Amino acid sequence: MPNLLERKRKITLKKLVITGGPCGAKSEVLKAIMQHFTGQVIVVPEAATQLLETPMAEGGPGVPGKDLDWSQEWQSIFQTMIVERQLANEAKAEAEASQLEGIEFIVCDRGILDGAAYLPGGTAEFCERFATTLEEYLGQYDHILHLNSLATDRPEEYDRLKATNPSRFEDSDTARELDQKLIAAWSGHRNHTVVRTTETLQQKVEFCLAHLSQIMEETR
Repeated sequence: MPNLLERKRKITLKKLVITGGPCGAKSEVLKAIMQHFTGQVIVVPEAATQLLETPMAEGGPGVPGKDLDWSQEWQSIFQTMIVERQLANEAKAEAEASQLEGIEFIVCDRGILDGAAYLPGGTAEFCERFATTLEEYLGQYDHILHLNSLATDRPEEYDRLKATNPSRFEDSDTARELDQKLIAAWSGHRNHTVVRTTETLQQKVEFCLAHLSQIMEETR
């Protein structure tokens, strides 16, 4: 497979990845970022969710447990679809940012390297498949903010909230394992911050807003 990063255009704007396992408050944090930093950020939507919400009859990959059984073959094909959609989403955001005044950050709902957590060989297999080095992937982003899954910090809450996202199919053990694989995938990044689940959702959101505010101040 060709090096997909060759399709990306270099830009001077900073790029932040919001990642983490299922039920980590990623959606709530992204919503708060868009509200708090209106006119300063552009958010890149999550490619996986876009694809899973596309019916199979319209080219979607299908949802394991609903449309088909999960298999490593399905996961492999799905990851290729995610990378292609992610690159297209980021390119669109970069083009939009270049036409707007005041944009300081592109905030990505997951980054390309998230896909390594879903492959048996991790980052090594992911980079070999897409003909790119780990350093090149890490270098596409300036900051990584990992939001721990409830399955990691408060497993008793995970199953209760799982039903809020119809595209989520991981059980608590799988979610916890995925959380750790995502941390490992991004662990080599120079600006990798892991946010544990707090007593309240609002505390976690406020921490993330303060963290991004600090980054903005430091980069101005």
